[in-house]
Amino acid sequence: MADESTRRIDLPGGHWAVRRDPATVTRRQRRPVEDAMGDVRGEIINLIAAANEKLEKARQVGDDEAIAVAQTAQRRATDQLTRAERASLRDANEAAIVALLESWSFDGPITLDAVLDLPGPVGDALQAAVAPLTAAMFLNTTPDPMNPNPTAPGGGSPESETPSTAAP
Repeated sequence: MADESTRRIDLPGGHWAVRRDPATVTRRQRRPVEDAMGDVRGEIINLIAAANEKLEKARQVGDDEAIAVAQTAQRRATDQLTRAERASLRDANEAAIVALLESWSFDGPITLDAVLDLPGPVGDALQAAVAPLTAAMFLNTTPDPMNPNPTAPGGGSPESETPSTAAP
Protein backbone atom coordinates (compact mmCIF):
# COMPACT_ATOMS: atom_id res chain seq x y z
CA MET A 1 0.00 0.00 0.00
CA ALA A 2 1.21 3.50 -0.76
CA ASP A 3 2.44 5.60 2.12
CA GLU A 4 0.26 8.34 3.58
CA SER A 5 1.92 11.12 1.61
CA THR A 6 0.84 9.58 -1.71
CA ARG A 7 -2.69 9.00 -0.43
CA ARG A 8 -3.10 12.55 0.90
CA ILE A 9 -5.76 14.76 -0.66
CA ASP A 10 -5.19 18.50 -0.32
CA LEU A 11 -8.50 20.28 0.15
CA PRO A 12 -9.68 23.90 -0.03
CA GLY A 13 -9.13 26.00 3.06
CA GLY A 14 -5.87 24.26 3.99
CA HIS A 15 -7.63 21.04 4.97
CA TRP A 16 -6.58 17.54 3.98
CA ALA A 17 -7.80 13.96 3.96
CA VAL A 18 -6.05 10.62 3.54
CA ARG A 19 -7.48 8.00 1.19
CA ARG A 20 -7.90 4.45 2.37
CA ASP A 21 -6.63 1.58 0.22
CA PRO A 22 -9.82 0.31 -1.50
CA ALA A 23 -8.75 -3.27 -0.74
CA THR A 24 -9.12 -2.55 2.99
CA VAL A 25 -12.70 -1.26 2.80
CA THR A 26 -14.93 -3.51 4.88
CA ARG A 27 -18.19 -5.04 3.75
CA ARG A 28 -19.96 -2.79 6.27
CA GLN A 29 -18.37 0.30 4.67
CA ARG A 30 -19.12 -0.94 1.16
CA ARG A 31 -22.77 -1.83 1.71
CA PRO A 32 -24.25 1.74 1.63
CA VAL A 33 -22.50 2.32 -1.70
CA GLU A 34 -23.85 -0.94 -3.10
CA ASP A 35 -27.36 -0.21 -1.85
CA ALA A 36 -27.44 3.22 -3.47
CA MET A 37 -25.95 1.96 -6.74
CA GLY A 38 -28.61 -0.74 -6.96
CA ASP A 39 -31.11 1.92 -8.03
CA VAL A 40 -29.06 3.07 -11.02
CA ARG A 41 -29.21 1.29 -14.39
CA GLY A 42 -26.11 -0.82 -15.02
CA GLU A 43 -25.44 0.59 -18.47
CA ILE A 44 -25.33 4.12 -17.03
CA ILE A 45 -22.99 3.02 -14.25
CA ASN A 46 -20.70 1.50 -16.87
CA LEU A 47 -20.73 4.68 -19.00
CA ILE A 48 -19.94 6.86 -15.99
CA ALA A 49 -17.21 4.49 -14.77
CA ALA A 50 -15.57 4.43 -18.21
CA ALA A 51 -15.67 8.24 -18.42
CA ASN A 52 -14.26 8.55 -14.89
CA GLU A 53 -11.41 6.18 -15.76
CA LYS A 54 -10.58 8.13 -18.92
CA LEU A 55 -10.70 11.39 -17.00
CA GLU A 56 -8.37 10.10 -14.29
CA LYS A 57 -5.85 8.86 -16.87
CA ALA A 58 -6.02 12.15 -18.77
CA ARG A 59 -5.45 14.11 -15.57
CA GLN A 60 -2.48 11.94 -14.65
CA VAL A 61 -0.72 12.78 -17.90
CA GLY A 62 -2.01 16.36 -18.08
CA ASP A 63 -3.71 15.93 -21.46
CA ASP A 64 -6.15 18.86 -21.61
CA GLU A 65 -7.84 17.64 -24.79
CA ALA A 66 -8.43 14.17 -23.34
CA ILE A 67 -9.72 15.75 -20.12
CA ALA A 68 -12.29 17.76 -22.11
CA VAL A 69 -13.37 14.65 -24.04
CA ALA A 70 -13.76 12.63 -20.83
CA GLN A 71 -15.73 15.41 -19.15
CA THR A 72 -18.07 15.53 -22.15
CA ALA A 73 -18.54 11.75 -21.87
CA GLN A 74 -19.34 12.16 -18.17
CA ARG A 75 -21.97 14.80 -18.93
CA ARG A 76 -23.55 12.68 -21.65
CA ALA A 77 -23.76 9.71 -19.30
CA THR A 78 -25.19 11.68 -16.40
CA ASP A 79 -27.69 13.43 -18.70
CA GLN A 80 -29.32 10.01 -19.12
CA LEU A 81 -30.01 9.64 -15.39
CA THR A 82 -33.53 9.90 -14.07
CA ARG A 83 -34.16 12.12 -11.03
CA ALA A 84 -34.26 9.04 -8.77
CA GLU A 85 -31.02 7.73 -10.27
CA ARG A 86 -29.34 11.10 -9.69
CA ALA A 87 -30.33 10.96 -6.03
CA SER A 88 -29.08 7.37 -5.75
CA LEU A 89 -25.79 8.24 -7.42
CA ARG A 90 -25.35 11.23 -5.11
CA ASP A 91 -25.99 8.96 -2.10
CA ALA A 92 -23.48 6.43 -3.44
CA ASN A 93 -20.84 9.12 -3.95
CA GLU A 94 -21.28 10.39 -0.40
CA ALA A 95 -21.13 6.87 1.02
CA ALA A 96 -17.99 6.22 -1.03
CA ILE A 97 -16.32 9.27 0.52
CA VAL A 98 -17.02 7.86 3.99
CA ALA A 99 -15.80 4.39 3.00
CA LEU A 100 -12.65 5.54 1.22
CA LEU A 101 -11.32 8.09 3.70
CA GLU A 102 -8.99 6.94 6.43
CA SER A 103 -8.50 10.28 8.19
CA TRP A 104 -8.94 14.01 7.76
CA SER A 105 -8.11 17.38 9.30
CA PHE A 106 -11.69 18.17 10.32
CA ASP A 107 -12.88 17.72 13.91
CA GLY A 108 -14.73 14.50 14.58
CA PRO A 109 -14.99 11.16 12.86
CA ILE A 110 -15.64 10.63 9.16
CA THR A 111 -19.38 10.00 8.96
CA LEU A 112 -22.08 10.63 6.38
CA ASP A 113 -23.42 13.52 8.46
CA ALA A 114 -19.96 15.05 8.69
CA VAL A 115 -19.47 14.73 4.91
CA LEU A 116 -22.86 16.37 4.30
CA ASP A 117 -21.88 19.27 6.56
CA LEU A 118 -18.64 20.05 4.69
CA PRO A 119 -18.41 23.23 2.60
CA GLY A 120 -19.40 22.57 -1.02
CA PRO A 121 -15.92 22.97 -2.55
CA VAL A 122 -14.45 20.52 0.00
CA GLY A 123 -17.14 17.93 -0.68
CA ASP A 124 -16.64 18.36 -4.43
CA ALA A 125 -12.87 17.89 -4.07
CA LEU A 126 -13.37 14.75 -1.98
CA GLN A 127 -15.84 13.32 -4.47
CA ALA A 128 -13.42 13.94 -7.35
CA ALA A 129 -10.58 12.34 -5.40
CA VAL A 130 -12.40 9.15 -4.41
CA ALA A 131 -14.47 8.61 -7.57
CA PRO A 132 -11.68 6.76 -9.41
CA LEU A 133 -11.26 4.43 -6.42
CA THR A 134 -14.89 3.50 -5.96
CA ALA A 135 -14.89 0.58 -8.40
CA ALA A 136 -11.77 -0.84 -6.73
CA MET A 137 -13.79 -1.44 -3.54
CA PHE A 138 -15.74 -4.18 -5.25
CA LEU A 139 -14.99 -7.67 -6.49
CA ASN A 140 -12.95 -7.62 -9.68
CA THR A 141 -14.74 -9.92 -12.12
CA THR A 142 -12.46 -9.11 -15.04
CA PRO A 143 -11.09 -12.36 -16.52
CA ASP A 144 -7.44 -13.02 -15.78
CA PRO A 145 -5.65 -13.76 -19.09
CA MET A 146 -3.02 -15.70 -17.15
CA ASN A 147 -5.68 -18.05 -15.73
CA PRO A 148 -8.10 -19.25 -18.42
CA ASN A 149 -9.89 -21.52 -15.90
CA PRO A 150 -10.84 -19.21 -13.02
CA THR A 151 -11.89 -20.66 -9.70
CA ALA A 152 -13.04 -19.33 -6.38
CA PRO A 153 -10.48 -17.49 -4.23
CA GLY A 154 -8.05 -19.97 -2.80
CA GLY A 155 -8.07 -22.21 -5.84
CA GLY A 156 -11.14 -24.41 -5.41
CA SER A 157 -14.50 -23.94 -7.02
CA PRO A 158 -17.53 -23.48 -4.77
CA GLU A 159 -18.90 -26.82 -5.96
CA SER A 160 -15.60 -28.62 -5.47
CA GLU A 161 -15.53 -31.75 -3.36
CA THR A 162 -11.99 -30.90 -2.35
CA PRO A 163 -11.58 -27.87 -0.10
CA SER A 164 -9.33 -25.16 -1.49
CA THR A 165 -6.97 -25.55 1.42
CA ALA A 166 -6.40 -29.24 0.82
CA ALA A 167 -2.95 -30.31 -0.32
CA PRO A 168 -2.76 -31.50 -3.95
